[in-house]
Amino acid sequence: MKRIRTIMLLSILISGCASDPWTKTDTIFELVYVASIAADAYTTTEIQHHPDIKERQPVTRFILGDNPSTSETWQYFAVLGLSHYLIARSLPASWRRWWQVGGTSYHGYMVYRNCDTGLCGDPESPDQPFCPDCQPIK
Repeated sequence: MKRIRTIMLLSILISGCASDPWTKTDTIFELVYVASIAADAYTTTEIQHHPDIKERQPVTRFILGDNPSTSETWQYFAVLGLSHYLIARSLPASWRRWWQVGGTSYHGYMVYRNCDTGLCGDPESPDQPFCPDCQPIK
């Protein structure tokens, strides 16, 4: 939890450096980012129901461990979302879009990888995926 507080503190300090005004388009891009991290958080919480699957991302594994719990995962991703927003607010408009699209793309890809690993399905019935496009690994 100390690491999460440190990340938050640094993000808040950086956010005071805002230069360009925030637009409605910025808000839309940030909401899309929040949707991508919510999906990533959900699929990450599913790791605990699959003893043969461990967290693969080094930073997330360092903070949450190999088999992250639901509450720790949601706390981590909430801090990540708030930190992302605060950093986006501090960036010049010309950099902001790259930051938002890059973050959304990264977490979207993590959701894809998690689903590809079998984390989108019902843990009680891995042959019955939660979403029709998510297929368990054979």
